[in-house]
Amino acid sequence: MSDITARVFVQDLTTFSLFPLLRAFLRFGKLRLLYVSSNSIGMKVSDWLYKAGIIECPASQIAREKLWPIDDHRNKAHVTKTKVHNELSELHHGVQVIVSEMIETVDEYYRDLLVTNIIKRCAADLRHFEQRRLVDYSLTVQNDMDCEVIIILTVPLISEYGSQRKREIGWHDKYHYNQIMFSKTIVYTIIEVFRRLLISTFPSSTGAKFRPNNGKFVGAAACWGIDRFKAGDFFWWQHTNIPASRLKYLFDRGDFQPTAEIVSNAQNKGITSVCINRSARGELHNIYYRMRVPVYEVMRNASLLSRIILRAVVSRGFTRDVLQILASEIVAVLSLGRQFSALGLKAFWHYQEAGSDNITTAMHLAGGIRFGTHWSCSDSVTTGNMRTPHVYFLWGEHDARICIDANSISPHLLLAGCAMSEMRYSDEQRKVAQSASLSLRQSGAKFVIVIFDNSTLSSKFYRFFLQWVLDDPNLGLLVKPKKKNISAHYSNMHLLFENALATGRTHIFDVGMWPANVSIAADFAIGHSTLSTPVVAALSGARTIYLDYARLDQQSATRSYTDLHSLGPKRCVFYEHESIRDAITDYYRDPSSNPNLGDATPVLDQFDPFRDGRATQRIGEYIQWYLKSVDQGAIREDALDIATRNYADKWGADKVVRGL
Repeated sequence: MSDITARVFVQDLTTFSLFPLLRAFLRFGKLRLLYVSSNSIGMKVSDWLYKAGIIECPASQIAREKLWPIDDHRNKAHVTKTKVHNELSELHHGVQVIVSEMIETVDEYYRDLLVTNIIKRCAADLRHFEQRRLVDYSLTVQNDMDCEVIIILTVPLISEYGSQRKREIGWHDKYHYNQIMFSKTIVYTIIEVFRRLLISTFPSSTGAKFRPNNGKFVGAAACWGIDRFKAGDFFWWQHTNIPASRLKYLFDRGDFQPTAEIVSNAQNKGITSVCINRSARGELHNIYYRMRVPVYEVMRNASLLSRIILRAVVSRGFTRDVLQILASEIVAVLSLGRQFSALGLKAFWHYQEAGSDNITTAMHLAGGIRFGTHWSCSDSVTTGNMRTPHVYFLWGEHDARICIDANSISPHLLLAGCAMSEMRYSDEQRKVAQSASLSLRQSGAKFVIVIFDNSTLSSKFYRFFLQWVLDDPNLGLLVKPKKKNISAHYSNMHLLFENALATGRTHIFDVGMWPANVSIAADFAIGHSTLSTPVVAALSGARTIYLDYARLDQQSATRSYTDLHSLGPKRCVFYEHESIRDAITDYYRDPSSNPNLGDATPVLDQFDPFRDGRATQRIGEYIQWYLKSVDQGAIREDALDIATRNYADKWGADKVVRGL
């Protein structure tokens, strides 16, 4: 053994971590404990272990940027997500068989929703606890420090399938232990399922000023507000003639709760506000609305759920895991579907993109549809791209390919263009950006670049560009961060930030600035680790550069979606900081040396074939066509078909990816 204390890496520090930790102690002696996440009881367990001398110092949480080094060549985020998707895809047939056996008398789309949601739940589980990241990080520590490493992981939602077994064989070679979680036991499932069934029978609670089922309405979930419709939750409504009286504003977020001002503003426009989440009532409890699920429906579901759980009890491994998740998925939407039905919703826009799509399932059971669009541009196939709404509006062919390859089940997939660019367009923000750029030039900058970071800390990224400003008096640097008080997040670089700002050639924008509004004020826009900001900048007309640390075009899992890379080297994609600096410096000295630097024009059609500022109009028109058919008595599926045909007639059949 190494003389250095053995390191224990715990995925989720809880009460149940105690047993594998004691096992590791008996094998390796005193330990050093590091964890990804923990609850309060887990922290108390670690304190006890420290006092007992089992661990040599208090437990330490592993910084996110260490688990996933976003700004160096080890950044394999998109590659890993694609591998997770491909691995979980092998579950599809087995899950489908089990779901079909248990639920026979339902439509195919509803079964597909259940299957997809089960797979999404598993992906969220793997991604949230970051098992792959933790294992990779622990091995890096082992190599760097020459110490023994123990990895304690929670059991995945679905176990005992091919790739999982192969992975665990490799992990067992590295002292890998599993710890149980009560929330993944059959006992917990039984308690939770029947608790939710019981709650659904509680008397209705409503103070909203409307009568249930009195009309056919369109809903929007409260997320951004409605003060500015163009950039608000009713962005799709502004180009329609749907009366405001047919709109419902639904509150369900804990961080965006109803206030007297918000509700009054909606009421003045003729929109009815309703809270559908008791925990998100804010200061207006009287708009909370919940309808009791009819007894006959509860009994019908209780019978189905009892059969599912009974089979789960007598099953093992894969089958038991799938049945437990299936029972949870069915009961999760029971009350929500009743709420949507009682509210008379025929169409609903909701902000949620990741995870199990209970919103679509509930809307489907309520007889309506969910529609949506994406807020960022994808780099590769992930489970997050398994789109499930009844109708989904994609920016362009790039994301359409990813959506199809991810096995999306949305029956209607349409190209509409980048709605986000239209929603966030702001003359005011553009003036602020132009003013900041002018100030940098007045301080001596001969060329100006804007950099966009990532939600994960990017120390190397910032260090390079801030140092470049100090080294080159010709450079002006605009910074559009994802986090507030950005310098505070890089406390070890505080002096570097101060010195860069002191040159007068560095400006840090507020986090609320939209990338496209900032990009037009710079000579080059540079983003890293995600395509979204480089693509949005390019669509706004800016010269764009994507800093691709992971070299996605050299990875078999992601190579098919590298449209910017296809333009060739030293144009829109670079792999290292220094190569960007050299290319931009050479361009400043002699633009003819690389006239196409940052020019993504040849591939922009792949990301948005329209670029006409009418994406929100196309979405709104579709909903209006759908609602008109419903008003005329068409059933949901026929109304969707009619709306899709109208869309193809107006915007082109080539803009319909699926649905004709």
